[in-house]
Amino acid sequence: TWKRLLQNATVLRVLVLDGTDMSSISIRTLNMSSSLVTLSLRYSGLRGNLTDGILCLPNLQHLDLSFNQYLKGQLPEVSCRTTSLDFLDLSGCGFQGSIPPSFSNLIHLTSLDLSGNNLNGSIPPSFSNLTHLTSLDLSNNNLNGSIPPSFSNLTRLTYLHLSFNNLNGSVPPSFFNLTHLTSLDLSVNNLNGSIPSSLLTLPRLNFLNLHYNQLSGQIPDVFPQSNNFHELDLSNNKIEAELPSTLSNLQHLILLDLSHNKFIGQIPDVFARLNKLNTLYLGGNNFGGQIPSSLFGLTQLSELDCSNNKLEGPLPNNITGFSSLTWLRLYGNLLNETIPSWCLSLPSLTTLDLSGNQFTGLPVHLSTISSYSLGNLYLSYNKLQGNIPESIFSLVNLTDLDLSS
Repeated sequence: TWKRLLQNATVLRVLVLDGTDMSSISIRTLNMSSSLVTLSLRYSGLRGNLTDGILCLPNLQHLDLSFNQYLKGQLPEVSCRTTSLDFLDLSGCGFQGSIPPSFSNLIHLTSLDLSGNNLNGSIPPSFSNLTHLTSLDLSNNNLNGSIPPSFSNLTRLTYLHLSFNNLNGSVPPSFFNLTHLTSLDLSVNNLNGSIPSSLLTLPRLNFLNLHYNQLSGQIPDVFPQSNNFHELDLSNNKIEAELPSTLSNLQHLILLDLSHNKFIGQIPDVFARLNKLNTLYLGGNNFGGQIPSSLFGLTQLSELDCSNNKLEGPLPNNITGFSSLTWLRLYGNLLNETIPSWCLSLPSLTTLDLSGNQFTGLPVHLSTISSYSLGNLYLSYNKLQGNIPESIFSLVNLTDLDLSS
């Protein structure tokens, strides 16, 4: 029925059949109307190999065939140059093989999404011809090779995601030319070398994820006061040295993840101005000294992880922030003296892990609070002694308690 309808609708301009069952139809047998401007067949169970017949429909501008896992085989060579296609989404299908360089014939594309397939080979340098692109997503494939330096030609890009591939080489310094970029995700690749300072000064960039690569060197101390960063993830790399002082300029920052690197020195007192910070991960580094007092005044902070460092000294007895904190992980450090009562009486805290330190005692009295949200309390491998205080029994929602070793 669908097949007969589609082949007889010769003047149809817009066709949206998302989520319908077309699993009995091979896309190769569809003879689409040349009048189509919009064609969307998401989640429709289409089968077969894609040909360039659909890509080259003369009036087609919007084509969405995403999440049809039985669309397989290689992406077709694009034989036409006169196509008007400006939106193409082939994500979440079963395409294999390399990306044909002839995809650069689709010169009017503003959005291209090939994510979530099984594509391999390198990114065609000819993509630099797609100068109208504002959004490019090639994530979750098996692409290898380096990021083409010619990407600097794509000056209209606002969204570039290349994560979860096998890309290697360095982050191109030529990215400084992408002045409209707001979101850049290069995470989970094999990129090496240092972070180009030009990347951190892009005027509109608000999301940068370089998580899980082989990046080394230090973070350039170049963050401008006019930056727009909301999320910055540099975790699971080999970045070393001390944190730059210009981190204090990231006043719009909501998430900062610097965990599992090789940072040294004290945690700098740069966080006092980051009053929008919600998530801060500093674990798995070589930070030493005391935790700076500025951290304890962050009222919007929900998750704080400073675990597996060399932090030392007591925690403060009184704090001014942390009213929104739900997770506090300070395990694997050298913190000592008595655990302050605020650790067990924060109004939103659900998980507290202070294990693997040198704390000597628990608080005898807790602050008066109507209810405690704490569900997980991990205090193993410390130097706690004496009696278990009655205050523990005030934690009426506790489900996990570890006082071992």
